[in-house]
Amino acid sequence: MTENKQKKHPQSLFALRTKRATGFLIIAFLFFNYPLISIANQPVFFLGIPVLYLYLFILWITVIVVSLLIVNRKNGNGYPEENNRNL
Repeated sequence: MTENKQKKHPQSLFALRTKRATGFLIIAFLFFNYPLISIANQPVFFLGIPVLYLYLFILWITVIVVSLLIVNRKNGNGYPEENNRNL
């Protein structure tokens, strides 16, 4: 039995990763702007902490973790993708 799996060229993997990172950062940017941040801007406290502070902190940590996951994503072999670009 032969498998017809096509290996992606490292350049296309880099392009895919760049698209994912760009899309995620655009979405994160939207969550840090007025319409959504005003939802959390209420005089309400959760465990003595203003909800706005919790919203910003949790969003900030989420952006960091997801960015790390995008950057450190492994290829199908279980190994991190090598950056073979010539700079």
